[in-house]
Amino acid sequence: MTAPTIPVPSEVEVIAESPARPSAWFVALNGFGRGLMWGAVIVSALLAVELDFGIPRILVAALLGFLGFAIISAGEGIILLLRKLLSLLFRLVGFTRGTRFLQQVPAVPLGRILGAFIYIAGDLLWPNSFLQHITLPVVGEITIVLAGVGVMAVALARMNGRSRPAQIALLAVPAILVLAFVAWVVNPGFDGYVAALPETAVSASLPLANPGLPGPYTVQTLSYGSGSNARRPQFGEAATLTTPSVDGSAIFAGYSGVVDKFFRWYWGFGFDQLPLNGTVWYPVGDGPFPLVLIVHGNHVMSEYSDPGYAYLAEHLASQGYIAVSVDENFLNGLFFFDGGNQEMPLRAWLLLQHLQQWQNWNEAPGTFQGQVDLERIALIGHSRGGEAVAWAAEMNWKDMADISQADDFGFGIRGVVSIAPSDAYAGPNGRRPTLDHTNYMLLAGGHDGDTFVLYGQQQYSRLRFDENPDGFKTLAYVYQGNHGQFNSVWAG
Repeated sequence: MTAPTIPVPSEVEVIAESPARPSAWFVALNGFGRGLMWGAVIVSALLAVELDFGIPRILVAALLGFLGFAIISAGEGIILLLRKLLSLLFRLVGFTRGTRFLQQVPAVPLGRILGAFIYIAGDLLWPNSFLQHITLPVVGEITIVLAGVGVMAVALARMNGRSRPAQIALLAVPAILVLAFVAWVVNPGFDGYVAALPETAVSASLPLANPGLPGPYTVQTLSYGSGSNARRPQFGEAATLTTPSVDGSAIFAGYSGVVDKFFRWYWGFGFDQLPLNGTVWYPVGDGPFPLVLIVHGNHVMSEYSDPGYAYLAEHLASQGYIAVSVDENFLNGLFFFDGGNQEMPLRAWLLLQHLQQWQNWNEAPGTFQGQVDLERIALIGHSRGGEAVAWAAEMNWKDMADISQADDFGFGIRGVVSIAPSDAYAGPNGRRPTLDHTNYMLLAGGHDGDTFVLYGQQQYSRLRFDENPDGFKTLAYVYQGNHGQFNSVWAG
């Protein structure tokens, strides 16, 4: 005996056999999230063009691409976990409408949007977290968003029932945005809103020559270093002068575990065997000449920062100064791994070790015997280097608990120049440099996107002249100057 067949109305049959058409909002969100994921992976992988981890670039690209994927996926995980927790809570309190609503929430695309937001803006919103070390170039951030918009437009255009004009209009939107973005990138920019300053005739009575012009001295150059440096041959076997290594581990021990092993593998030494590396531009002639040390700030350690001041060092040498661009790249960070300004006293202490080495060369037979005026020394620093030179001058004259004794140094540091400096490190008992033995110059860029707060103003205000009544301080505001272009490597 067979069961009776119940007739099904045709309308019900259609509903049962045809799945519900997804809403445009769902398609848009899903496409946008998918595009953000692809954009993050591709942009992250392309960073391998600029970054050197000491391994093949293809592996770097794979690792960075996975980093982008992981961050976007982390956003998915956050939203999915939040949905599960809320769903559990709603079931416990009997809030059935809330439970049904959560079931309709497209967690994956929303999670990808959250992940992309964290990837793009996390360093600004949570500057004291590990996200401060994940900074994308602005072009990369915009590219990720455009990838989301593009894939979203394609997904909407492919929906059933779209007319040809609607498809063209949908695809035209991202195309126009991409073209506008490319035009913005390649355009050198303009500032027509700024009133032109008429040229002023230079008074013929000025007694000084233009300091921006090359000086009268012929300039020669050489490098000094440990004599063993696989990454930087000019400080290794190609170094003209060999310097001893110094132990800075008592000041800043560095990293631990796998990170420490990576840094030791990459550089070939640890913080207990730090090299004294520098490139020297010096005038040909009878000395002694004033000595200038120039030190960089924090940057990706694999993109060496010290060559970025060659233009300045060469110019100073032509004016009669011995100028040294100091290598402290091994104190810089790489992505998540950074000293977080706790390495600041080591940056400063190393500069004083360089001065000690110059004192030795000035006294011993050789290229620089009797050529260095150690009573006329200037320290120039950029970014974290701008903070380091202030600390070096402070440590030169005053004891610093557990780090150095003033009796160890006492060099004639007459001037400190800080270019867009940081001012983050607090010494023992919250102590900060007062620089009451030297002169001080602060250079601030008007369009600085890094130290966008004039941190150097704090150092400028702390300056005293108790021990230097004839001293001076000065602040120069560089109109439209940004943070990186004081260094030709960073600007490149």
